[in-house]
Amino acid sequence: MSRKSKTARSSAQSRSKTRSSPRNDPRPVPRSSANSTTLEKGPKKRLTSVRKKLKKPGPKLRLFGDTLKSADHAHLALSQCKDKIDLPKVMTAESKSDLIAALQGADEYTRSLLVDRWGAAILLWVKEKKHPQHNEAILRHLADSIAGEGIVSPRRSRDICGKLRRERKKRGQIKRAEFYVECTCGYQGPAIRNACPKCGAPVPIDAPLAAQGLN
Repeated sequence: MSRKSKTARSSAQSRSKTRSSPRNDPRPVPRSSANSTTLEKGPKKRLTSVRKKLKKPGPKLRLFGDTLKSADHAHLALSQCKDKIDLPKVMTAESKSDLIAALQGADEYTRSLLVDRWGAAILLWVKEKKHPQHNEAILRHLADSIAGEGIVSPRRSRDICGKLRRERKKRGQIKRAEFYVECTCGYQGPAIRNACPKCGAPVPIDAPLAAQGLN
């Protein structure tokens, strides 16, 4: 039987080095099964991230339905004072003071409305630097851009207004409305062409609201 040479055989000192580990070993010590369930924090972190995603909707989501009303209100205010304000200065305003100076000719209510409610949105609109050429188109473009009141960008505000106008055009229109009537002839039911279908008595203009079904 062949013996290993001295070089091939490991010494006792070298074997002891391989067996022993340093005192400050960086390798993690395995936890026991009893402690592993209490020290794991992974699921809690994932739950907190899910809770952050499930927050209540902010004002951007609640804004959608009132944007077109705000645009019509802004267009009416701008149309009433279009001859009294300096529109070129409005289109180049860089601060709130510049905007107030450009709207100096408007009445106090309209000026405070344009500055306090839509002032931040107007300054965002000015920074776009791509506006229509004609005054009427500028007023409509401005009104649609500031309808978001600075909560959304001017471009997003215009997109919302355009979408709501397209939806409004697709709606049907009521051509005639009939009411529920109680006639002295004994008939009770819906009127036909604003009259009693049994005896032909017309619905009076000053009829009580209960007879017209409006309450």
